[in-house]
Amino acid sequence: MSSRKVVLLILALLWGTSCSLFSGDGDEPRSDVHSPNILVIMTDDQRPSGTLDVMPSTRRLFVEEGTKFENAFATTPMCCPSRATLFSGRYAHNHGVLLNLEENPEFDQSNTTQKYLGDAGYRTGIFGKYLNGWNLTRDPPHFDDWAIFSNSAPDGYYNGTWNVDGRQQKVSDYSTTYIRERALDFIEDPDPRPWLLYLHTAAPHPPFTPEPRYQDAPVPPFKPNPAVNETGLADKHPIVRRLQSRPKAVKRVRRNQLRTLMSVDDLVEEVVGLVDERAETENTLVFFLSDNGFLWGEHGLTRKMLPYEESVGIPLLMRWPETVAPARVDSRLVATNDVPATILDAAGLESKEPLDGRSLLDDWDRERLLLEFWAAHGRPSWAATRTKSDVYIEYFKSDAESLTFREFYDLTNDPYQTRNLADSAKGRDLDLEARARILATDRRCRGLTCP
Repeated sequence: MSSRKVVLLILALLWGTSCSLFSGDGDEPRSDVHSPNILVIMTDDQRPSGTLDVMPSTRRLFVEEGTKFENAFATTPMCCPSRATLFSGRYAHNHGVLLNLEENPEFDQSNTTQKYLGDAGYRTGIFGKYLNGWNLTRDPPHFDDWAIFSNSAPDGYYNGTWNVDGRQQKVSDYSTTYIRERALDFIEDPDPRPWLLYLHTAAPHPPFTPEPRYQDAPVPPFKPNPAVNETGLADKHPIVRRLQSRPKAVKRVRRNQLRTLMSVDDLVEEVVGLVDERAETENTLVFFLSDNGFLWGEHGLTRKMLPYEESVGIPLLMRWPETVAPARVDSRLVATNDVPATILDAAGLESKEPLDGRSLLDDWDRERLLLEFWAAHGRPSWAATRTKSDVYIEYFKSDAESLTFREFYDLTNDPYQTRNLADSAKGRDLDLEARARILATDRRCRGLTCP
């Protein structure tokens, strides 16, 4: 039993039924009053470096008052698989959502945080982006309140089709504003139960549409890292040379991504601010993260879905005053699958199925992390082992098994991945075959066997 669960058990015993069994009308028992509220704010396509610069409220509330995970990753850098991981705590090879497929038939919705917390007496809500391709005639399972859309393009910013509490309708408001207002109403509801709330913005996903008041807002000057100016790409997978972007387009994308995040910062300020106003600060665990990263010209690329740091890396921030230390930088290797494990730990609950992630509230350290991707949008299938000091990558044919290309980067001496050592003289001394065996095992891991 984790230390958090021990604390919850002791609190429940100390307070007894006088504090833990009551409801708004006095008829029905409610969950333990010490069960924390859970708020998860997820953006769409936000890289970890250079994006929080335009989000002063987010920096103040999370970086200064919470914990920043500086080595955080999306286990699969693609929208829908990553969101299924956020709900389930499992790698994509275990939850079954490998692509942005309509209906996502392989995804077991009965083993999600919203299901477990709802069954434990929580009020559950989600506002914003749900699973890509989700049929909006269907309601999202295990939520009490919702307003969802399924794709950031074209429905993510204005006049998109949403399912709002069971009815399809157009939402004409700027989506980040609409999500914010629905969140405020949800938090102000007098229902005394603890709550779980997901807020999923379209920003900063394409088409990168800023709110009118920010459409011409100044952004910090672009300071490209060494990977943006990389001249030799012969050591990269051939797909890299086929997907080259124009520098002007990269700058435009960056500029408008940052402008959309200014509205997200307003959302964070008001929603977390309301939690604080209601004196629920110490009883509310809050996460801020993205479903994947985004390339700003590194290796000549934009977008995501490739195994480079800016594509797989995400911002991951956690705030829970009196429980999570303020102004702390955590250097552990962490990922999206750790968030559900943390939520269940904080709520004193356990998953019926094995979780591939670990609670961020516990004391542990990973040696390595698995990253995985299945062919889509012209990108090949690949898998990678990421440690704190290096990354080993294998690319595959369409069967996701037959090896076609390898990359290895020494992140200590080459943090921007400009020198692939896999086929170099140094690479021959690295025992890449041993790494290949580890990767093959990890690609089939489940639960406690996962890295």
